[in-house]
Amino acid sequence: MKLLDGIKNYFRKPKIGNVYAVTAGQYLGEFLVYIETKGGHLMFLSLPDMKVRNISESDVESGLDDNILDKVESLPDDVFAVCKAQYYKTLQTPESDANVPSNNTSKD
Repeated sequence: MKLLDGIKNYFRKPKIGNVYAVTAGQYLGEFLVYIETKGGHLMFLSLPDMKVRNISESDVESGLDDNILDKVESLPDDVFAVCKAQYYKTLQTPESDANVPSNNTSKD
Protein backbone atom coordinates (compact mmCIF):
# COMPACT_ATOMS: atom_id res chain seq x y z
CA MET A 1 0.00 0.00 0.00
CA LYS A 2 2.90 2.40 0.62
CA LEU A 3 3.87 2.13 -3.03
CA LEU A 4 0.35 3.06 -4.13
CA ASP A 5 0.27 5.96 -1.66
CA GLY A 6 3.59 7.19 -3.03
CA ILE A 7 2.30 7.05 -6.61
CA LYS A 8 -0.91 8.81 -5.59
CA ASN A 9 1.06 11.58 -3.84
CA TYR A 10 3.34 12.00 -6.85
CA PHE A 11 0.44 12.64 -9.20
CA ARG A 12 -1.37 14.74 -6.62
CA LYS A 13 1.48 17.26 -6.16
CA PRO A 14 0.96 20.62 -7.85
CA LYS A 15 2.85 21.07 -11.09
CA ILE A 16 4.00 24.35 -12.60
CA GLY A 17 1.65 25.36 -15.40
CA ASN A 18 -1.43 23.71 -13.92
CA VAL A 19 -4.63 25.64 -13.27
CA TYR A 20 -6.64 24.98 -10.11
CA ALA A 21 -10.20 26.06 -9.36
CA VAL A 22 -10.81 27.19 -5.78
CA THR A 23 -14.09 25.71 -4.54
CA ALA A 24 -14.17 27.12 -0.98
CA GLY A 25 -12.43 29.51 1.36
CA GLN A 26 -10.78 32.88 1.00
CA TYR A 27 -10.15 32.61 -2.76
CA LEU A 28 -13.49 31.00 -3.68
CA GLY A 29 -14.27 31.35 -7.38
CA GLU A 30 -10.73 32.10 -8.48
CA PHE A 31 -8.60 30.11 -10.86
CA LEU A 32 -4.99 29.79 -9.71
CA VAL A 33 -2.18 29.26 -12.21
CA TYR A 34 0.84 27.72 -10.49
CA ILE A 35 3.90 29.75 -11.55
CA GLU A 36 6.78 28.97 -9.16
CA THR A 37 7.87 28.06 -5.64
CA LYS A 38 9.63 30.51 -3.33
CA GLY A 39 10.82 29.54 0.14
CA GLY A 40 8.20 26.90 0.92
CA HIS A 41 5.37 28.88 -0.65
CA LEU A 42 3.70 28.25 -3.97
CA MET A 43 3.21 31.32 -6.09
CA PHE A 44 0.07 31.55 -8.21
CA LEU A 45 -1.43 34.04 -10.62
CA SER A 46 -5.11 34.45 -9.78
CA LEU A 47 -7.51 34.65 -12.68
CA PRO A 48 -9.41 36.74 -13.61
CA ASP A 49 -8.06 39.35 -11.15
CA MET A 50 -4.40 38.96 -12.16
CA LYS A 51 -3.28 39.06 -8.53
CA VAL A 52 -0.32 37.15 -7.14
CA ARG A 53 -1.30 34.62 -4.48
CA ASN A 54 1.39 33.37 -2.11
CA ILE A 55 0.13 30.16 -0.46
CA SER A 56 2.11 27.87 1.83
CA GLU A 57 2.94 24.41 0.58
CA SER A 58 1.06 22.81 3.48
CA ASP A 59 -2.08 24.84 2.72
CA VAL A 60 -1.95 23.80 -0.93
CA GLU A 61 -1.50 20.14 -0.01
CA SER A 62 -4.42 20.23 2.43
CA GLY A 63 -6.50 22.09 -0.18
CA LEU A 64 -5.83 19.33 -2.68
CA ASP A 65 -6.59 16.62 -0.12
CA ASP A 66 -9.86 18.31 0.93
CA ASN A 67 -10.88 19.04 -2.69
CA ILE A 68 -10.80 22.79 -2.08
CA LEU A 69 -8.31 23.03 -4.95
CA ASP A 70 -9.50 21.17 -8.01
CA LYS A 71 -7.12 20.73 -10.95
CA VAL A 72 -8.73 22.08 -14.09
CA GLU A 73 -6.00 21.58 -16.69
CA SER A 74 -2.36 21.88 -17.62
CA LEU A 75 -1.92 25.02 -19.68
CA PRO A 76 -0.38 24.86 -23.15
CA ASP A 77 3.12 26.35 -23.20
CA ASP A 78 2.13 29.50 -25.07
CA VAL A 79 -0.74 30.27 -22.68
CA PHE A 80 1.47 29.58 -19.66
CA ALA A 81 4.09 31.98 -21.07
CA VAL A 82 1.49 34.77 -21.16
CA CYS A 83 0.39 34.00 -17.58
CA LYS A 84 3.99 33.92 -16.40
CA ALA A 85 4.73 37.29 -18.02
CA GLN A 86 1.64 38.76 -16.35
CA TYR A 87 2.75 37.28 -13.00
CA TYR A 88 6.15 39.00 -13.20
CA LYS A 89 4.56 42.27 -14.30
CA THR A 90 2.18 42.10 -11.34
CA LEU A 91 5.08 41.44 -8.96
CA GLN A 92 6.71 44.69 -10.12
CA THR A 93 3.61 46.81 -9.44
CA PRO A 94 1.38 44.75 -7.12
CA GLU A 95 -1.17 47.42 -6.19
CA SER A 96 -1.82 48.85 -9.64
CA ASP A 97 -4.92 47.99 -11.66
CA ALA A 98 -2.89 48.82 -14.75
CA ASN A 99 -1.63 45.20 -14.57
CA VAL A 100 -4.99 43.90 -15.69
CA PRO A 101 -5.30 44.38 -19.45
CA SER A 102 -9.08 44.78 -19.28
CA ASN A 103 -8.67 47.71 -16.86
CA ASN A 104 -6.63 49.76 -19.30
CA THR A 105 -8.82 52.26 -21.03
CA SER A 106 -7.71 54.10 -24.11
CA LYS A 107 -8.90 57.56 -24.96
CA ASP A 108 -9.75 57.61 -28.65
